[in-house]
Amino acid sequence: MTEEVHSKFLEFLDNTSKIRTEAEQAIYRNETVLLVDLQDVHSYSVDLYTDLVRNFSRDVDRINRSIAVYTMREFSTALEQVSFHNSQVVYKIRELKSDKLGQLLSFSGTVTRTTQVRPELSQGTFVCKVCNSVVSDVFQEFKYTEPLVCPNHLCTNRRLWKLEIDKSKFLNWQKIHVQENTEEIPPGSLPRSMDVIVRNDLVEKIRAGDKVVMTGYLIVVPDVIQLMMPQSKTVPVQSGELDEIKKKRNINIKDLNYKLSFMCIHADCSLVEDGEFTNEELAVINEMRSASDLYYKLSQSMFPSIHGHYSIKNAILLLLVGGVGKKAEGGTSLRGDINVLLVGDPGTAKSQFLKQASSFLPRSVYTSGKSSSAAGLTASVIKDGETGEFTIEAGALMLSDTGICCIDEFDKMNVRDQVSIHEAMEQQTITISKAGINATLNARTSILAAANPIKGRYDKKKTLRQNINLSAPVMSRFDLYFVLIDDANMENDRNVATHILNSHASITDKGMLASYFTKEQVKLYLRYARRKTPKMTDEAKEMLIKKYIGIRQDSLVHSNNYMMTVRHLESLIRLSEALAKIHDNEFVTKEYVEEAYRLVKSSVVEVKGEDIEIVPKTADEPGFMINSKDYIRITNSFIYLIKTRDPMERHELVEAFLSESESCIESEKALIEEQKKAENVLSFLIGKEGVLFISDGKIHIHPSYDV
Repeated sequence: MTEEVHSKFLEFLDNTSKIRTEAEQAIYRNETVLLVDLQDVHSYSVDLYTDLVRNFSRDVDRINRSIAVYTMREFSTALEQVSFHNSQVVYKIRELKSDKLGQLLSFSGTVTRTTQVRPELSQGTFVCKVCNSVVSDVFQEFKYTEPLVCPNHLCTNRRLWKLEIDKSKFLNWQKIHVQENTEEIPPGSLPRSMDVIVRNDLVEKIRAGDKVVMTGYLIVVPDVIQLMMPQSKTVPVQSGELDEIKKKRNINIKDLNYKLSFMCIHADCSLVEDGEFTNEELAVINEMRSASDLYYKLSQSMFPSIHGHYSIKNAILLLLVGGVGKKAEGGTSLRGDINVLLVGDPGTAKSQFLKQASSFLPRSVYTSGKSSSAAGLTASVIKDGETGEFTIEAGALMLSDTGICCIDEFDKMNVRDQVSIHEAMEQQTITISKAGINATLNARTSILAAANPIKGRYDKKKTLRQNINLSAPVMSRFDLYFVLIDDANMENDRNVATHILNSHASITDKGMLASYFTKEQVKLYLRYARRKTPKMTDEAKEMLIKKYIGIRQDSLVHSNNYMMTVRHLESLIRLSEALAKIHDNEFVTKEYVEEAYRLVKSSVVEVKGEDIEIVPKTADEPGFMINSKDYIRITNSFIYLIKTRDPMERHELVEAFLSESESCIESEKALIEEQKKAENVLSFLIGKEGVLFISDGKIHIHPSYDV
């Protein structure tokens, strides 16, 4: 039967023109493996396809011999082995059981760690230590195999052999640990994993975090870790006739300890993002690109179940597209990925934003800050149970390299764990120095995080900095942060309820919510937009400088909030580039800078509070009501004037404020009203709030206000 497979496969090679082209290219690239499409085998002969798949481990040597014969005859150069791909069925890891041993099959999974490349003895040459006879080409089958007997008839040696390393053949060998894809894990189950063995051309091609489709066959190997455990070898001393029988049965129980491994002959780790677009896909992209108000429609299509929050939807769309990463001459890299933080009350759809956003890019990880450690987020160093070597196991940020990492409950993380992601958020690398391993690993990921306020609900009377338990270094690494507040507003509640009811009513036949574009169309357009690299125009550069200076001046007033740093200029650049990518524009124009500035400004602006009642000092004076917007405007102006000028007396400060506001005052009546507001707010800031105080007749800012 095996010889029949050999001859049939040789006929297939001779009669398929595509194979000749593939073989020619492989030889030209100096490779040793011929890639064969299983669908071509199926189209040529169903019987041959069935024989190959069912008994692949038995026939693999003869199939490789067929390849060598064919290429030697056609090109005078022999390719050593065959690699099949494009299997009809792709299994999950938990579906790989012992009934599939030896069959040619494919499965999908996520790579979590890889070992070092080591040499593996493939064909050994042995010398008899008794008579010096040489035995060549002794094939090694997953274990060290010596000749059974010396070929010299006068010698009876069976044990005393010496391996001739110079004359033996070695292969490159690497073990890869593959874990079940997150979306394939059933509820309440732990992820299954599989050890995969790769050889020759496949070594060092696969890295931690890759989602791969492996093609090969299952093998059984001794469970070395179980054999090394003392409890698996020792049998407790027992007494009695029945116990003696049990003891005898347990003597050889260690021989039953085997596990499944996978011998890989082809690994497809190319993400969908790397592939070329088909004509049908390009037609869909062109149709979407020509749609009016594409920016709005894309962001709405991503979150059809969430009402409102348009700025947040736009920000997450820009995060998924990303800016343009750059490398300086000295090797320094500037990140192009955008980080966004959502802060808000419970029940404001923060987790929904994260869950839905994590489903749009191939390499996406959703995790919770409460249950994640520093090593779980970055990377950990673990000891290999079989070899005793230390290897790096990828954490959430490494697994989401070139993708998005969604971290819920960000404020619940330990301070030490938050510090561990400082480097990953800005430099986009993870540095490991543990157990003799010093490595810098890539973590080129966008971070979308959600956090709750300190007391559970957002206090509008306090600043963003006072509401969340995050340090300034972490906050400065976020490009945008948004506050979501659950207010009891009749009109807003009516709109939300109507949207939810309409969502239930507008579910399509496929169980999906109706939107401008389908999820698959949005994924396709994101894939298209992420490849663009727009350039900055001179107009856009001037506008960026102007907007950055404006943000810095504003932050001088809001000194009790988070300081605007040069990172916010880079944020403006990244957001502008992402907008140009979405609109498929080769250049970043000032319109995109305006929208980026609006997003940054809307994300750092203070949350609107209630009207403030300024209580008079004496009962004879009337009370004064001022709305929150005017109160903050006047307070900020006072703080700015005191910081930028010499200390002033009370009347001088009011006059300076009125002269600064002169362009906005249209009549004498408005001037009197503005002066009254300014004097009342100044009295309130000195007497009630304690923001300002008087010393030697001059007004100063209280030191605690600048903390």
